[in-house]
Amino acid sequence: MLKRKPRWTADECRVLVKHVAQIPKKWEAIQKEIAKSGYVRTIEAIKSKLGKLAVSPSTAPPLTTSPETKVEWPDKKHSEVNWRDNLEAAASAVDRHHKASASQDVATIKINTTTPIAVCYSSDWHLGSICSDHRTLKKHIEYIIGTKDLYMISNGDETDNMQIFRNVSARAQSLPISEQAKTFAAMYHELCDNSKLLCAGYGNHSEEFEERNVGFSYTAMIKGSRVPYFRGIGKLFLQIGSGKKQQEYIHIMSHDGKGNSATNPLHGPQRQAMIYEPLADVSVASHTHNPAFAYSFGHGLEDGRRFGVTFPLQPRIDIRTGTFKTGDPFSQRYFGQGRIGIPTVVFHPDRKEMIPFATPEHAISYIRGIK
Repeated sequence: MLKRKPRWTADECRVLVKHVAQIPKKWEAIQKEIAKSGYVRTIEAIKSKLGKLAVSPSTAPPLTTSPETKVEWPDKKHSEVNWRDNLEAAASAVDRHHKASASQDVATIKINTTTPIAVCYSSDWHLGSICSDHRTLKKHIEYIIGTKDLYMISNGDETDNMQIFRNVSARAQSLPISEQAKTFAAMYHELCDNSKLLCAGYGNHSEEFEERNVGFSYTAMIKGSRVPYFRGIGKLFLQIGSGKKQQEYIHIMSHDGKGNSATNPLHGPQRQAMIYEPLADVSVASHTHNPAFAYSFGHGLEDGRRFGVTFPLQPRIDIRTGTFKTGDPFSQRYFGQGRIGIPTVVFHPDRKEMIPFATPEHAISYIRGIK
């Protein structure tokens, strides 16, 4: 008789699992089956082990592979990575992306004229919101299209585009989002057809909402199709006039302005110019729906020394645009009522002189008066 081992082996447990459905009829058969493996177990020991294992056909532990069994995978595929090829492929994708994109960071615009021109800075139309003044917006666009020597720079949030927002009432739309995009496209192309729109900037409603939900912005595609489009902070070289007397007016612009203040609506455009372009002639920001404009004298004196600028520097005009979303209860509760405001600047082509006005109408009246 073989010596009994103190522990139950995997083979013994396998025998128990194999016959468990027919227990208790096969106690002796189980005993004989275990004996074939070279072990001797009493029926009492088998019953005791079954009680401890509490096995059943559905809950039995998986059996270990028999030593005689050999598993092979003759056609197993293994990954092959060539890091040089991968980096080259990534670089090609980046090149393709930049080639397909119409956005830019720096742009030059030339206007060949011998008389002063006016540029109005317009944004935050929020076209399609239930809270926007669409009739006044209509008059605004029609006035620009029909007025000589008047041009526009659009600085974002032309559509309300309220897709997802924490306050459900703030999502109320007077035009479906699809119609907002089509309406903006029609307005945009008419402005471009009449050579009125100089450039356009991004907005959090008009572009960022689309980028969050779809991964790309169809509004940005519309803007970049005809005029320079800034997807972030944009630097614009506005060249007016011709020949030796041509004047260049440097603009720095973005939608949010890189900073807000409860007491100074121009804090954002002022800080924006200090950080990104201390020699800017005009710094434009939007977003807060609180219009304002002012001269900043002696700006960038310390920064100007690095560029060999002769003092005193020309004054800079800081601008914060208003909105046509004037009936928004969400803004009233948390930020203050939005106000219509389209600051406009008159630029002279024969000398470095720029004059800000509160409205396009005031600027045009000035131009008409000096002619």
